[in-house]
Amino acid sequence: MLSSPKRPLSERQHAAAQYSGTENEDSAMDTDQEVSSRPIRSGRNKRASNNRNMRPAATKKKPENKKSKPPTTKEITNIASTDEDSDSDMELRLRRKKMKTSKCKAISKMDFSANCDFFTKETHHSPLYGCDIAPFLLSSESDKEGNRYLVATTGGSHVMVYIGTSVGGLKLRQIYRDTDDDAFYACKFTLDENGTAILICAGKKGIVRILDVQSMTTKSSFAVPNVINDIAIHPKHRHIIAIATKGMAVYIWNIQSGVNVAILSGRGLDGHSDELLTVDFNEDGSKLVSSGMDHYLLIWDTACEKVSNAIELSRDASVKEMPRPVLPVWVNFPIWKCANIHKNYVDCAKFLGDIVISKSSENLLCAWTVSKIQKDEAPTKTKFDIIFQYELRSCTLWFMKFAIDPEKRFLAQGMQDGRITVFDLWGEDPTELRVVTLSHASSCKAVRQVAFSPDGKILVAVCDDSVVTKWSVKRGTHKKFNGANGVEFTLETPGGGAQPSALNSSSNGVSQVQ
Repeated sequence: MLSSPKRPLSERQHAAAQYSGTENEDSAMDTDQEVSSRPIRSGRNKRASNNRNMRPAATKKKPENKKSKPPTTKEITNIASTDEDSDSDMELRLRRKKMKTSKCKAISKMDFSANCDFFTKETHHSPLYGCDIAPFLLSSESDKEGNRYLVATTGGSHVMVYIGTSVGGLKLRQIYRDTDDDAFYACKFTLDENGTAILICAGKKGIVRILDVQSMTTKSSFAVPNVINDIAIHPKHRHIIAIATKGMAVYIWNIQSGVNVAILSGRGLDGHSDELLTVDFNEDGSKLVSSGMDHYLLIWDTACEKVSNAIELSRDASVKEMPRPVLPVWVNFPIWKCANIHKNYVDCAKFLGDIVISKSSENLLCAWTVSKIQKDEAPTKTKFDIIFQYELRSCTLWFMKFAIDPEKRFLAQGMQDGRITVFDLWGEDPTELRVVTLSHASSCKAVRQVAFSPDGKILVAVCDDSVVTKWSVKRGTHKKFNGANGVEFTLETPGGGAQPSALNSSSNGVSQVQ
């Protein structure tokens, strides 16, 4: 007996069936594929952590209803608060679909321009994953040179230190090489208790090295039990650093005394469940944001009584010799946690005042803030408000990090094709970002990281093909800047010129410079 053909559903019946989850077998199959295509947190991440050029599994998008009219940008400006614990699965899927359509428009007119006036290819031919510009200015030898900067890059087992000027290129001054073939992923400049410039670098072996760039010696070192992917400096206590590790924990260390202050980890319960990729303090150091391969964004309270007392206690190095361990203190519960903002690896997140800007390997740049809880409302850890979202062009590789200039106005993000996209964050309408793209023939591979100088006049980028590019930045209005807290620093290289050095990792974890 032949069955009669099914009558086509009307728009009203089609929408009702879609929201009830019983449209047809094809739609149910698409839903299953969407859930199953999310990145697996076990074996795949283990392979991806060894290959940073591997793209995470992309999440398949559900086919949109062609008959429905897509919302315009003006209709969707901000996303309402999202509560992961109280909402049903269907409501979460609908809100995620709405978030996808709330991309802001790009406007090319912008009061920003940059010229690539220098590039070089480092001789070790390893991919460059990290770069940083010291937050202070070097003393100028002549007025024609302009401001002078201290620049560092990390790639493979090498750490390169350059001196750059606002009107010239970069001059290589120092080379550090690890003889045990450690791979460096992160580096940060800061000042020690005597006002001496030091460079903190770490990577695959979990050994944090404190380099004195003036005397070209290894000041100290300590080990963390896993791969280190990012380092953040405390804005008030420059001897306090936060380390993002593969071990699903954030380690806070006092590099002056060599004491482990605190460990921020939920131990798999209320913390991260996979490798961390980024960490950052807010402007006063009271909060810290962390994120990684588990898609979660966590905010920790680093100004609580437990952590504050631990920081004060860590100033005395003799605390390590106490018979009963006092430090580190464990912080097992973050003050905020959510996994609904991104659906793939979150490899960069930074504070911008009370706002957090985060980027994931799903080509998405997002600005958000934690929702304010009303007095009669039950507290929750998962409410947030989306300020804007921007869909990047080619940024699906993980471990590609952006930078924000000191004036908190421009954000620079590298792309896989070697270009750099700069966003103006001071726009009146958050749904319309002013965007400019920087490109140069010397940069054609993935730009892993970018860094602004403390006065915002230069931009440095590092690429997968060992290329370092330096850009001179011009803008319409610029504030006069004299370095961090007005500090100027003089760097004297022994013997003059670049002298290669080697870092030897001994069995006790202490590195020496030959």
